[in-house]
This record gives sequence, structure tokens and C-alpha cells, in this order.
Amino acid sequence: MTERNLKIMMVCHDTGSANAISALAKNWECSEDTLLPVSAGPAREVFKREKILPVASFSDDIKASDAESLLNAYCPDVILTGTSLDAMTERLFIRKAYERDIFCLSFIDWWTNFGIRFSTPRTNDLYYLPDVVAVSDETAMEGCISEGIPEDRLLITGNPYWERLLAEKSDDNGEEARTNIRKLLGVSEEDIFVLIISGVIRHLNASLGFDEKDFWRYITPLPEETKNGQRIRWVIKKHPRESNQDFQEMVNEYAPEVSVIGNFSPTDALLAADCVFGTVSSMLLEAALLKKRVVSLQPNVKKGKLQFLRIFQQLGIPTLTNEQEIRNILNQLVSLEIPIPNILNLPAPIRRGESLCIIADALHSGKRQRNENGEKRL
Repeated sequence: MTERNLKIMMVCHDTGSANAISALAKNWECSEDTLLPVSAGPAREVFKREKILPVASFSDDIKASDAESLLNAYCPDVILTGTSLDAMTERLFIRKAYERDIFCLSFIDWWTNFGIRFSTPRTNDLYYLPDVVAVSDETAMEGCISEGIPEDRLLITGNPYWERLLAEKSDDNGEEARTNIRKLLGVSEEDIFVLIISGVIRHLNASLGFDEKDFWRYITPLPEETKNGQRIRWVIKKHPRESNQDFQEMVNEYAPEVSVIGNFSPTDALLAADCVFGTVSSMLLEAALLKKRVVSLQPNVKKGKLQFLRIFQQLGIPTLTNEQEIRNILNQLVSLEIPIPNILNLPAPIRRGESLCIIADALHSGKRQRNENGEKRL
């Protein structure tokens, strides 16, 4: 596969990207390659949880001078980045790669906001477009093309983190995590544990037509029991980019009775739950991969805003856009009457589990072509 070993700098800021890149790093098959992980912002916690030691770590966005220093210090052969809606970390490395003629591949981990991930903030100029954009499936490719990313820059790879969840869904450790977390939260095996996934739509200027406060307004007051008399325990998982104060103020305003799940990994939190409820977080898909009942609430979503986020419908996850439906479906969810998502309907590139090989091949091929061409790309 390789003409020589590579030094691969892996850069990410947001949690979704960090999940994917950490899954790659932990399972990298070419042991003679040198991996140079760099984390910033929420990605730091993911790397820490996955026991990945970065060559550099930053509490917030990386500055251009820091990116320059890292590239001078480690002289990577290729760069692999995640992508972010509003952080500049990956954008800076993509641009530095262009300036230094270093092959760069960037990974999109969700089905929204394609072009702006590679653009100057508040534009869609694609100024930070890398050599290759890796996407999970054909739908994500379609979304990229619709936002101006050239088809010849796109590569369908699947998603290494989701592939890992599929492989781990029957792990015996799952039952142990479920038992331990429920015990720590005081949730009995007879209780229905509903995990609510929080988000940061309200801070992103996404103009979806709804945000987390709409979510809470539509679902409260929360029922205390199912129609069969089982006690319901409502537990909320904070988004990695929510400030503690902002998060707590929202919970206190709308649902002070819910418990907050603390220092548990997202996977363990999902394993502990009986069902999962949220808006458009990737944790809803992760819950589906772990065979949890899931509902997505998108009240009054603007037409066309989430047109490529089709994965929920593909798996049979109820997606509520009409507020009149909410109470009935919520009662079905807590009564465990909602079907478990059908993961057999996952897009084939995600099911196949080949993302590591595809991405590794792309990085080695990209470097080889650079050496053969000896010239900058246009």
C-alpha cells in the first residue's frame, strides 16, 4: 500500500470529528506510520477518554502561529482533519497544507452544513477546501455537491466511529456500564430511563426554525409514569460545547426535576438508557446503532434546512415536526412502544466497515501523487 512510511498529522476540534479520528488512530493498521494527533476544544476530552496522547492540545481554537509552529516542528507528510461549523482549527491546517503543498484530507461527520465547514465564516467561499473531502455515504456526497464542493474532491468512506459502535453493540461491557450508571443515578431496573440529548442550536445561528428552548417548551411538563404505571427517570446529557451556566439555567427554567448525567462517556450514557430523545444530535444515531429506541424532535423545522439528514427516516426513527404529534409519540417512547431502529437500513458504506482502509489508502495515494507530480495543485 505504501511507498514509504508516513507522518500523518491528525487535527480536530469538535466531538464528532474527534470520535471519528480517534477511532482511526486506535485501529491504524500500518504500524510503521507515525501518527501526530492534535486536539483543540471539545476534542481534548475525546482524546483523553480514548487514551490518545496528542503531540499538542489546546483548550480553544488553535491560532495560525500555533499551526505554523506545529508544522515546522513535525513536518508531516500528509494532514488529516475533522471539520467544524464555526471553529477555525481545521480550516487553518487545511490552508497551511495548501500553502506548503501537503496533501490534506478532511472528514465530514454529519449530514448538514457542508460548504461552510470549508469557508470563511458567514460565507460559502470554499476558501479552505482540502484535496479530498471524506463523507459517510452517497447522501452526504449529494449534500456536498449541492453546496459547491466539486465531485472530484469527494470520497465516500463510511464513518470509523459508527463502525466501532456497530462492532461493540453486543459487548458484555455494555451491560456492566448500564448497571453501574443506573446504580449511581439511583435508577432501578424497573424504572424507564429516558436520556435527553442537549444541544447548542440556539448558539449557532443555524436558522432551523427551532432550538433547544423550543424542544423543552413542547415536551414539558414531563410525565412521571408510563401509562402502565412504571416510574420514568428523565436524565439529560449536556452538549460538549454548552457552558455549565447556560446549560444549568436552561434546565432550571424548563425541567428542574431531571437528573444531569455527569462524567460518563457518551457511549456508556446511551447504554444505560432505555430510550433516547433529542433534536438532531449525532448521539441519536449512535443510540440507534446501540439498538436503543430513539425519537428526534424538530418542531416547525424550516423547509429544506435538513434535507440531507435522512438517516433518521432510513432507520425508522420517528422525526416529529408537528407539535400536535409530540405528546402522543412521547408517551409511546417512554412506554417502549416505539420500534428499535432498523440498522439493516444503514447506508452500505457505513455497514461495510471499510473506512480505515479507504482513508489510509487515500492518504498514502495522495502523498505518492504529490511526489510523482512535483507540482502544486491548482
